[in-house]
Amino acid sequence: MLPLPMDMMIRCTRLHLAAIESFMLYPLDEPTRRDCLISAEIEYALLNPSEYGYKQQRHLLELSNRTLPLNTLQENAKEWFIKGMIVGNVLHNQIGYHRLNDIEKTKGELIRNATKIFEKKSDGSGFIRVSPKTFNNDIWPKLRSVAHLWAAAYAGGVLNDYPSGAFPCRLDRLSKFLSDAEAYRIMGEEARPRYAGATILDPHETVKFPLWMKVTPSDLTFEPLPIEEKTVPDHSGKDTKRHK
Repeated sequence: MLPLPMDMMIRCTRLHLAAIESFMLYPLDEPTRRDCLISAEIEYALLNPSEYGYKQQRHLLELSNRTLPLNTLQENAKEWFIKGMIVGNVLHNQIGYHRLNDIEKTKGELIRNATKIFEKKSDGSGFIRVSPKTFNNDIWPKLRSVAHLWAAAYAGGVLNDYPSGAFPCRLDRLSKFLSDAEAYRIMGEEARPRYAGATILDPHETVKFPLWMKVTPSDLTFEPLPIEEKTVPDHSGKDTKRHK
């Protein structure tokens, strides 16, 4: 269950997004998630001091002395952000092929395509080099439980504004992000690709929204494939490829 405060649906702030963000990046690393949330709250308190009493401010000040600054944590998270985008790409397209095509692309083909799209190029464009073996043995096991969240962020175009854009989405798009993520989760837990021994996502493993949020899954549509590379600007201003 995704640990989110109940006031989120009444008055959503950047802190609520930080709670989702930290879980997407580090679903299996609770200490790092805690550091991210503490740093995010310290940053938020500096920008909104009127929302914190004297004791709360003193407490946050004490925490800041033993917590990495938010910008340092964000810099450290960049690599896992791109790895998450690869996961979102793979899940989005795996579900898309399963729902649309008579002849499904294998997961291996989709992984090879995704890692190639995000690959760091010799001219400096692109992001990181990830082999399919690394994806299967390291990235997918660590991010599989939150893959539906990454798919929603990927499909929502968060990469287009990287690295300065809001992650996992803008506040005014939170409802759409949550609904898309819920749709990806349900479809991933139900879809069993041809010749696969299990569904794409394990319903016993996926991180779910609290029941009180009452998130309604969106009606996702998938464009007819095959795989097509599309150009989006990367953080260096050069062009890189992204699979729709």
